[in-house]
Amino acid sequence: MNIVIVGSGAMGLLFYQQLNTQADVRIKTRSNDNIYKSFTYTDLHGCNTSMQYQTADEAFMKTADIVLICVKSYDVANVVSSIKDSIAENTIIILMHNGMGVIEELNLTTSPKNPIYTLLTTQAARKLAKNHVKHTGIGINQIGPVNNHIGDREILDLLVELSTNDIGFEFCNSITLLQWKKLAINCAVNALTAINNINNGELSAAAYSKIIESITSEVIIVAELEGISLDITETLNTIKTVIKNTSMNSSSMREDVKNKRRTEVSYINGYIHNLGLRHGLLTPENTKLFEQVSNLEANYG
Repeated sequence: MNIVIVGSGAMGLLFYQQLNTQADVRIKTRSNDNIYKSFTYTDLHGCNTSMQYQTADEAFMKTADIVLICVKSYDVANVVSSIKDSIAENTIIILMHNGMGVIEELNLTTSPKNPIYTLLTTQAARKLAKNHVKHTGIGINQIGPVNNHIGDREILDLLVELSTNDIGFEFCNSITLLQWKKLAINCAVNALTAINNINNGELSAAAYSKIIESITSEVIIVAELEGISLDITETLNTIKTVIKNTSMNSSSMREDVKNKRRTEVSYINGYIHNLGLRHGLLTPENTKLFEQVSNLEANYG
């Protein structure tokens, strides 16, 4: 099996490390050269391994069975557009990104014709340096169909082939519901940690309890207007569990702000803000967080 990973960020390199024993995995870079690059991988126990990956040139792109796109939400549409003529029509495109709103940007009524799936992961990884990635949290990987999907049996067989003792995949037909559940978590955690420059675990303090409940309530109301039913008690309990289990983690949005990079807030709290406007509903807490993070970005020196 040939797999192309687009994106050499923390998650791209993590999935390379986890999949390269099951397939010929290469990473797509901005250049089309076929070269080798090195990086250091640190596992959950702190052990370092020197690794090397081969980049994907145009010839390899045409042989890809899967293209796994691990880039920021705001880059997904451009990436899909840039690769659609370089891959076969039966190549499976798998999108992995934070937030929601990306699918609406793809204009799937015209192209590409490829089977498209979404991957949601609760794994965590962090770039310690440009060529050094650390695996910071175990989790599950759930894949569901977006457009032009292949048969359920075929995708199940594929996921079994990709799974090992180190990484497993689950198939889920109701991926949209799972996206909303993850969105609720991201809305409650990411912006607050970025604005206050804190690790996830610090959100367990009583001072954040009320605002997290208000943020989550807004998400649930908007979700209901979109035909998605979420339970407030279950969602808040999930958020508390995530905060506890990732207590030492620094959210991706916090890392983006610290490093003066564009964040994905438009696809998280901003997504709730914009859907609220579309439905004539005010979402004051999510709107406030959206504006605060956007202002931080605007003031980068």
